[in-house]
Amino acid sequence: MVNAGFEGTLADKWKWNVAFNHGDSNFSVAQEGVWDWQHFYAATDAVRNGSGQTVCRASLSADPTIAARYANCQPFNLLATGDAYASQPGYDYVVGTSRYRARIWQNAMSASIQGALFDLPAGPVDVALGAEYRRQSLRLTSNANPADLDTTAERSAYFAGLRGVPSSVYHYWLTNVGEASGDLSVKEVFGELAVPLLKDQPFAQELSLNAAGRYTDYSTSGSVKTWKLGATWKPISDLLLRGSVSRDIRAPNLFELFAGDQSAISLLVDPVSGITANVPQVTGGNPDLKPEKADTLTFGAVITPSFLPGLSLSVDYYRIKIKDAIGTLSLTQIVNNCSQSGGTAPECALVTRDTPTSFPSQIRVAPANIAFLETSGIDFDASYRTELAGGNLGLRLYASYLDTYQTQQSSTAPVLEYAGISTISSTPEGRPRWRGTLSVNYEIGRVGVFLNQQLIGKVKLGIPGGLENGLGQTIGAVGYTDMTLSYRLPVANGHVEFFGTVNNLFDKDPPLIPGTIPGVNIATNFALYDTVGRAFTGGIRFKF
Repeated sequence: MVNAGFEGTLADKWKWNVAFNHGDSNFSVAQEGVWDWQHFYAATDAVRNGSGQTVCRASLSADPTIAARYANCQPFNLLATGDAYASQPGYDYVVGTSRYRARIWQNAMSASIQGALFDLPAGPVDVALGAEYRRQSLRLTSNANPADLDTTAERSAYFAGLRGVPSSVYHYWLTNVGEASGDLSVKEVFGELAVPLLKDQPFAQELSLNAAGRYTDYSTSGSVKTWKLGATWKPISDLLLRGSVSRDIRAPNLFELFAGDQSAISLLVDPVSGITANVPQVTGGNPDLKPEKADTLTFGAVITPSFLPGLSLSVDYYRIKIKDAIGTLSLTQIVNNCSQSGGTAPECALVTRDTPTSFPSQIRVAPANIAFLETSGIDFDASYRTELAGGNLGLRLYASYLDTYQTQQSSTAPVLEYAGISTISSTPEGRPRWRGTLSVNYEIGRVGVFLNQQLIGKVKLGIPGGLENGLGQTIGAVGYTDMTLSYRLPVANGHVEFFGTVNNLFDKDPPLIPGTIPGVNIATNFALYDTVGRAFTGGIRFKF
């Protein structure tokens, strides 16, 4: 990453800056030991040659191109057991490595100026104006691009000379990441304003308004406007009230727009055929995505009682309504939405069936601007710092209550409630109504002790909008304890510190939760619970 810029002042009241940023990141993955389907179907189709030797049938092909392709093929015995299974020559031939490499880079330029327009009795009216330009690029290469096998002709050429190859397989088992390439440019202008109305008045220690606006133009989806209005009121020194309303956006990222196709398998309970089985799924990007738009309301209070110095309490309510939210429909949602609409929903185009009533041969999963998402809740934050027994004690409690988390995946789908639910899928999610952390930090001399207790509230197992299949079990609250010990060395003014951390101190196991693909999915909600167990880390910190 490279950052460069200039800054200065104008008339001693205005500050300006111009900046340039360049970032470049590379990410490489190699999944070893997965079936190479081309080699697998060649090696498991074995015959005897004219000399009575067991060889791969494809290596005897009358087509010289096919015979040469499989000249090094080693027959593979699927029925071998124990050490003989992995030690046979054919094993190394039928397994391979699925690889992909992603590169993302960004160039950004920005300029801004800020200062005081004029003074009011309560203070200066501050303003900030600016503009920014960003260009982002994505390039992803893969040795297992499913797009290379999109057509019947491509599959016939790739698997030529082989028998029994199903239409659902690609290059490798499980991991076939599609290649991707795309560019996104963004132009923005913005302005911010802060207006102090009252100060040091009866029932108005502070009263101020703030506003902000931004105009953004995306090369992929056009322009959008965002804004925010906020206010703070401090009637007495111990109490601060605050609130804001805003129109916000989230633009699709490069992977959501341009990700190449990737194949996988997932379990599907199909309401059309009545069959429960694994189904091939293809996931990829959607270049037609638009920014999602949110209307946000927040209000709350901060209490800092003067009779107890060091104590701060805050409570804030939030409500967020998102239109055209960017999300990805699950297999269950896609199939059920199509089924419930009688075959008229847009999701039906994502489901491939050999006949109208047969089990799907493939389902495409891609991000889309889904119709609706609304969530609301309350955040609590309490902190206290004081001296104790010659040291410094710090306490903090953070808790959140999720009142609702509703989504409607399309205009024809029902509104689904996810608050308090742990979803059962190959990519599980969990949204307990209550979550919280309590931390205790004590420092005396050069020694520090930090304890953190996390609480994940109870959840109900379910598949909102899907067949429950006997689900509905409640998983009770789960807690994890972490501890860190530190010691500051008496050198460099105490800026050198050794530390050791134990996460999940009591080695608590995650609750058992069924997965959708036995032997593949971890039998818990890995998005919600710790699957590592007790873990130790240690190190040294330097401050320069």
